Amino acid sequence: MHLTFVNEIDRVADIYPIERAQDISYKWLNRLREDFRNVSKKSGYKTFPVNHAARCPGIFNLLRQGWVMRTYTDITIERIGDGFEWRTPHDWGHPVVDFFHEENLVRHFDDWPQHSLRHVLKYNSGWRVNVPKGYYLLEMGIPYQDDSRFEVLPGVFDRNYGWAAMNPFFRWNGADGEKLLIPAGTPIAQYILVPKDEVSFSCENYNPNKHRDTRALDWIKQTKFVQDFAHWRKTFGD
Repeated sequence: MHLTFVNEIDRVADIYPIERAQDISYKWLNRLREDFRNVSKKSGYKTFPVNHAARCPGIFNLLRQGWVMRTYTDITIERIGDGFEWRTPHDWGHPVVDFFHEENLVRHFDDWPQHSLRHVLKYNSGWRVNVPKGYYLLEMGIPYQDDSRFEVLPGVFDRNYGWAAMNPFFRWNGADGEKLLIPAGTPIAQYILVPKDEVSFSCENYNPNKHRDTRALDWIKQTKFVQDFAHWRKTFGD
């Protein structure tokens, strides 16, 4: 299986290509790892009462999944009352930032954040994708994003869309009169392939005769992230 991303804007695919998520580095993540290295050097760290976030597999497994899109130009956005202005240092011949009027989406929400702009903004990336047969392509914000100024809103691409335009929608959280810069090369959205397989499911009350492997829960509750889960799998199976 092969996934192809195509950009319609000259040289963007060369300078700011879509990259595998596992190859993207984040400053906060580097600081987290460095902190854990320092903590793990202390005697008795395995018995610390608080688990270190660097040992949480869910965070790192998610950050390594799929691909990441980055901005191809500096984008300055200034909020002006209920509106906004955007600027880029280069005239790209098309609007880099577009928007949906609040009547199209926001007014239907009961609790849209008071500090957020009441227009949903759209980043026109120039990227297109043809999703492989049997899959959806999930679009979402960067997990654990260390920038609260904007939030990419999730969506799903389907093969039926053909070469679908990958233009992330995002919520802008800048205060009135605040002028903020998103530098070129900023990771803005992450993309993960999701199989279309139908999965049956059930919700059940615990039964010790039926749910044998849930014995592992008691063991897990008494351990920390530093424990070896290979031993858990050998004991209880997959």
